[in-house]
Amino acid sequence: MNLKRFINQRFLEYMVLMLFLVMPFTNINHVCIYVILELICLYGVINYSHKKYDEVFIKFFIIYFIWCAIVTILSVNFRLSFQSLTSLLIPPLLLFSLVNSRVINKNIHSYLFVLSIMLFILSICMRAYSLSGYHDMWLFSFVSRVGGGRMTTSTLSLCVIVYTMFFNHNIRNKTVIIGLNLIAGLVIKDNAFYFVLLLYGFIYWGLIKREIAFYKLLIGIVIIVITLKFILINLLHYNLHIAERINIYAYWLGNILYSPFHGVGLGLRLESLFYTKKFLIPYEIYKIDPNIVFHAHNYFLDLWLQIGIIGLVLILLFFYKISLISYKRNKQYGVAVFFMLFVIIMKNMVDDEINGSRGLIYWFFIVLTYATVLTLSRKQDENGGV
Repeated sequence: MNLKRFINQRFLEYMVLMLFLVMPFTNINHVCIYVILELICLYGVINYSHKKYDEVFIKFFIIYFIWCAIVTILSVNFRLSFQSLTSLLIPPLLLFSLVNSRVINKNIHSYLFVLSIMLFILSICMRAYSLSGYHDMWLFSFVSRVGGGRMTTSTLSLCVIVYTMFFNHNIRNKTVIIGLNLIAGLVIKDNAFYFVLLLYGFIYWGLIKREIAFYKLLIGIVIIVITLKFILINLLHYNLHIAERINIYAYWLGNILYSPFHGVGLGLRLESLFYTKKFLIPYEIYKIDPNIVFHAHNYFLDLWLQIGIIGLVLILLFFYKISLISYKRNKQYGVAVFFMLFVIIMKNMVDDEINGSRGLIYWFFIVLTYATVLTLSRKQDENGGV
């Protein structure tokens, strides 16, 4: 097989497989993740075809990107903001690579199976380390230096579950993949995973299985949240750390007034460096955890602080548009984009990781889901809607 044929037929598949292999180990693979994603994007640019162009996704993302560029020019630290801005070029370029690719048409579920096994093993190691009283030095080395942490591992499990639920039609393979990720998420004992999984299951049952009106589902979600809160706090006396969260949000909400419209620049690092030096951190927050003060630990609040209310509205508009257009293109699969966005955003409402290499991993799953919907809908169009 000559080099050109290899690049056309196998290069993208190997890159995506390598991405899944390093994905769970974000603590040591930041550079690897960036390089692999950039190579995937380069493949998309080289093999660009007008047939792969998606007007809605690209148009609304460009609008968001232009605003982020303006924010960077106005930023309190141009260099740090510009570094984060350049990574925003990756999501739209990923779309060019993935739509109608062999990865989606042939190999994606095999790759997700490999990822699921690694997430399962990593979660078992994390749990074993916690049960050892945090004294097992071998597990400490593996978990703290190699693994991506509970938050990342459980979020990746949710992403794999959502994608597999909608696009994997091999019952045995589908059951194994979902089972591995459910066990991984449950074993790791991440409360946010339990909560988001419960909401996802309820909405999936209501929208897909029962076709209940969305506003009725929202009412149901409110009732579930209130009921869970009452049971956990009043009956089981479980500490949800609500008071601590209120203190954290109160500090960061006050900082919004410094630059409410365009923020201070892109990136959690810039946000932390600027605001924590500019505004005195209350002692109550330090008592919770000295490391928790570095950002707001809420996706929407962190975005508001970084790119202002205008940028927050633009990214929400982008999410709404791609969810709507994917559903209009294909009612059978299109709602998967909404669910992928739902689990990623909801999971990051209590500990924002949509930044840096971890953020690009989540962007990869969003783009992969959208590209899969486009690919399947075009296949159905070519087959006369069958």
